[in-house]
Amino acid sequence: MGASSEGDLLSIPVPDAVAGVSDQITTIVQEGFAARHKARQLLEAAKRAVEIAIEDGEDAAMAFLDEAEGAD
Repeated sequence: MGASSEGDLLSIPVPDAVAGVSDQITTIVQEGFAARHKARQLLEAAKRAVEIAIEDGEDAAMAFLDEAEGAD
């Protein structure tokens, strides 16, 4: 096979895969931050629900969790 010139090499179509992968990575990172935030909210709600269950009973704690879940 003969030698190719720089122009021949530069004229080969190459898909812009890097941009597509970069967009995917950005989306995944954003979803990760959102999931982390949600997990923290759920943990705080669970802690508070335990306090409510101790003080006011399980029914009150479950009502709190139902309300907290709907607040999103």
